[in-house]
Amino acid sequence: SCITQPGTAQGLDAIADRLMHRLQFRDFGTYQAMVTNLTVDANGANMAGVRWYELRNTGAGWSVYQQATFAPDSDSRWMGSIAMDAVGNLALGYTVSGSTVYPSIRYTVHLASDPLNSMRTEQSIATGAGSQTSSAARWGDYSSMSVSPDGCDFVYVNQYLRGTTPAEWYTRMGNFGLDSCWDNDTTSPDTFISGTGTAGPGSTTAEFTFYGDDGGGAGVNIAGFECSLDGSTFAACTSPKSYTGLANGAHTFQ
Repeated sequence: SCITQPGTAQGLDAIADRLMHRLQFRDFGTYQAMVTNLTVDANGANMAGVRWYELRNTGAGWSVYQQATFAPDSDSRWMGSIAMDAVGNLALGYTVSGSTVYPSIRYTVHLASDPLNSMRTEQSIATGAGSQTSSAARWGDYSSMSVSPDGCDFVYVNQYLRGTTPAEWYTRMGNFGLDSCWDNDTTSPDTFISGTGTAGPGSTTAEFTFYGDDGGGAGVNIAGFECSLDGSTFAACTSPKSYTGLANGAHTFQ
């Protein structure tokens, strides 16, 4: 019960004798990865920090790919949970507490492109407004960082207090993601020609209407279009697209 809180001598249990929930596994095809964390004494004087690990297996067995202790200041951080998104970014959530900081919910991230063994500046999900005074000293079992089915949205669940109390916990859920995952969309949207305004025989004009669907319905998540006539270089265009001065005969619109 060594983690300090404001306004009380009652400490909180670091639960430093086990791995935290949960060990997450991903298979990227060319390698497999697991991420996990536990609480450690970051300064030798009972200041808790989150020790996190990424292990990889490229076919020759598991080894530690990167690891570090996240303890950016004199406050304690513990009750962590870590997860990896579909492109290898990491998100680590935890509780932070100290002599002037009520137990609060925060998180930090590591992009796959960041230097190994590093985390970015932490962000806040919920600021606690009280300390826990119960002599049981436990602060939940446990927090949870998970990834939604789209592979990019992180969802973190932890607890906090709205005032000093023996143990009247409240739950907060945080949802966030990283552009490098969402921008990794490599599946082309479907494109449909929805109408042809071609004039009658002898006309030298043609008009086409079209739309795209990237899984969210017509026009959703579509950045733009490029058009080509008769194999010409594709150039930015909008619907409807009109052509004039066409020669007699067959033409190809893309």
